[in-house]
Amino acid sequence: MIYPYVGEVMVSPVPLQLSFNWCSHACSYCFANLSSPGRSFDLKEFQAQLKNMYSNNSLTSVLLREKYPVLISNLVDPFATSNYGVAIPIMEMMTNMGIPIMIQTRGGRGIDEVLSFLPKSMWYISIPMLNDDIRKQV
Repeated sequence: MIYPYVGEVMVSPVPLQLSFNWCSHACSYCFANLSSPGRSFDLKEFQAQLKNMYSNNSLTSVLLREKYPVLISNLVDPFATSNYGVAIPIMEMMTNMGIPIMIQTRGGRGIDEVLSFLPKSMWYISIPMLNDDIRKQV
């Protein structure tokens, strides 16, 4: 479900966020699975939210109608094995609806597919490494 992105003012210039299932990357430094390790994405609720965004006056609906971007995702990685199967079709649907997307990722499956349909977008890519010299080269 899409909902307002609050709590980290000015960290991200995006007012909405979308979360999917728990993250299978299981990075030791990540907080995403700590609060909701069994989180699952409700596709029907998401579809209803998009369907009703023109008739609903919630903050989320207003921001979607005004084409504010949606962060995918502050809470999970859309390209993790546990998410890419549902995330890619949703990103394509949102792109076709003209809803801008910002992506935070460590990488994973389906990035090439998303790059084939996504217009110019904001990406935040983390490169976790124990060796900082190698990280800088990557």
